[in-house]
Amino acid sequence: MPINQMTTVHLTIRTLPELPAGANYKCVFGNAEPIDALMTGFGLSCPTPPVLERPNIPDGADHVLVPLSVRSSETNKDFVSRNFAFFDCSRHTVCTECVKSQWACSWCVYDNKCTHNTSCQGIISGENVSTLNKVQVKFSTDCY
Repeated sequence: MPINQMTTVHLTIRTLPELPAGANYKCVFGNAEPIDALMTGFGLSCPTPPVLERPNIPDGADHVLVPLSVRSSETNKDFVSRNFAFFDCSRHTVCTECVKSQWACSWCVYDNKCTHNTSCQGIISGENVSTLNKVQVKFSTDCY
């Protein structure tokens, strides 16, 4: 997930216990405030925490991992947890590093920058970017 983007995370949980009336599930991203989760047909969904509540990405890195836990308001205990990555494509300043990163980063040729936004002009699509329905996409071999 880009470090500066808000979105909803969908968690597939096959055996989600039913809660008593008045209780709910919460998503906990690292040290951020717990966020109310919405039960769905496949598990839970919850918004990502506000950008200001996210940890900083360390110098020299392009991402930070935080534990994403599901908590029951009934017990106030986390019962499932996985690492969740927040990344920053702009940490890459060279085309080849950008498009070969493990994240959905692409190189904007005319802006000379690495970004998760694939709508810029003259884009070189990263190796981990879905290219379905994209026209005139270049690939990592086009870095020069």
